[in-house]
Amino acid sequence: MLVLNEVEGWLSLEVIELLQDLCKKRPTNSDILEVGTWKGKSAIAMATVLDRDSILHCVDTFIGSQEHQHLYGEVNTLKDFQENLKAWQIENKVRIHIGTSKDVAEHLDDDSLGLIFIDGSHDYADVLQDYQILFPKLKIGGYMAFHDSKWPGVRKVLWEEVFPTKNTGLIKRIEDTTYFQKTPHSYYLIWNLIQLFVEQRKQDLKRYKRKARKKYFRFNEY
Repeated sequence: MLVLNEVEGWLSLEVIELLQDLCKKRPTNSDILEVGTWKGKSAIAMATVLDRDSILHCVDTFIGSQEHQHLYGEVNTLKDFQENLKAWQIENKVRIHIGTSKDVAEHLDDDSLGLIFIDGSHDYADVLQDYQILFPKLKIGGYMAFHDSKWPGVRKVLWEEVFPTKNTGLIKRIEDTTYFQKTPHSYYLIWNLIQLFVEQRKQDLKRYKRKARKKYFRFNEY
C-alpha cells in the first residue's frame, strides 16, 4: 500500500489505489497522461507501478489554476514537482510538458494512451477542452478518470459529453473521482443515461431542499 502523506496534494488513499489499479489494467504498450499534477502526488502514485518501457506524460502550467491562485497567490510548483520525482527515483519514467492539454495533444498519436487522468482547471471550458482533445488519444480498452467530478464545471462536462458517449463503458465513481473504460461498442449507453437521469434528479432534490430551508428560515424570522 503506497502512502504519500509527505507529498502535498489532495488525493485520498482510495483514489491513489484506483489510479494504480487502472495503470495495471490499461492496454499493454500504452503510455499514461495526466492533466494537472501540482507537486506530483498522483504522478508518483502512477509512475511507481509503471513498467520499464512506459512513459507518464505530466501536463501542467505549474502556476496553478484559478482556485490555486485564489488560495495561495502566485505559485510555481515545477521545482517542487521535480524534486519529488527525484526523491522517489521516478524521473526517468516521467515526461514533463509545461502548458495545457492543447499544447501536448498535437504531438500524440490517436489511440496511443492507456490511461488519461484529468485533474487540471475545474473551469467548464478547460475541462471540456481536455476531454474533447484527449479522448481520441485514448486506446480502446483504455481508461479515463476525472478528479473532483462533483465540481460544477467537471460535472457539466460529464453530464453533457461523457454519459451520452457511445464509446463509453460503464461509468463508475470512487469518492470524488469518476472513471470509465473506452469501448468499441455502445452496450452501456442506456445504463449510463439512466445513471445520468438519477444524478440529475438527485441534484434537483438538493436544490429544492436548499430553497425550502432558506424559505423556512426567512418565514420564521417574522
